[in-house]
Amino acid sequence: MDFISKKISNETLGEKFKKAREEKQMDLSKIEEMTKIQIQYLIAIEKGDYQKIPGEIYLKNFLKLYAKTLNLNPEEILKLYQEEQKILPLTFFLKKKVRGKIRLLFISNIFKKSLIGVFLIILLFYIVFEVKNIISPPKLIIQEPSDNLVISESTIRVIGKTDINANVTINNQEIFKNSDGGFNKIINLQSGLNLITISAQKKHSREIIKYRKIMVE
Repeated sequence: MDFISKKISNETLGEKFKKAREEKQMDLSKIEEMTKIQIQYLIAIEKGDYQKIPGEIYLKNFLKLYAKTLNLNPEEILKLYQEEQKILPLTFFLKKKVRGKIRLLFISNIFKKSLIGVFLIILLFYIVFEVKNIISPPKLIIQEPSDNLVISESTIRVIGKTDINANVTINNQEIFKNSDGGFNKIINLQSGLNLITISAQKKHSREIIKYRKIMVE
């Protein structure tokens, strides 16, 4: 017994119309003239874009009329249309699901890039803060003596405080400071005006300098 194999076509309704029309060497203008169906609706039918056709009743009438014009079976055309309508919701759902995944992936990428951007901004601010902290001069507080002081003694005590990691010099001589950054040093004076220069500087920072003018009578 011989079996006859039947090829199953994946051809859409629109493709079927277009193929039949082209085989008859007819353009859409000719079809419009013969059927009185506006060319925009004929294009919509061949593309399967049925939403552009005003209503189900008009669409079915257009399909039957178009089919008769091309010597196609109107009943088979309507049956094919119905089958496509059953498949379309599933196709729409799948497309929507894929679009949702793409959108979610897109949002996820934006979120990741935003996090990286925020991290880089925070890192930049941290680096700027650290650099500023390194190069900024230390604090230098001179508690004694006051400026423009007039005394009769030949010595004076310089008392102050700076950062614990800063070096202190008085008149270009490094002096000892205690563990909290405090320092206390007796300075010899000469008769007349004396200028005392007190400076403090961290390893990589700018130097801070303060002056005290002392008059010895």
